[in-house]
Amino acid sequence: MSSPKASDSPHNGQWVLFAGPGGGTWLEPAGRMNSASALGLQCYQFGPKGELRDIENRWSSAYGVTEDGAVLIRPDG
Repeated sequence: MSSPKASDSPHNGQWVLFAGPGGGTWLEPAGRMNSASALGLQCYQFGPKGELRDIENRWSSAYGVTEDGAVLIRPDG
C-alpha cells in the first residue's frame, strides 16, 4: 500500500472547510460568503449526506470537534 502524498490532499493549496455528519449548517453560510470564491474555499462534509466517508469513525476525535462541528484548514496545511 502506498503512502498518501501531499498532492493527494483535498486542500491542494486552498482553504478547506471540513464539516462533520451533522455539520451541514456550516457549509451553507461558508458557500455564501463573498470572500469564499476569492479565497478558493472548498467545502466538504463527512457522512451519508456528504462527499467524504469516515470509514474508521475517527474524524471527530482526530480534530477534537463534535459530529456537528467543522474545521477550517489553511492553505499551507
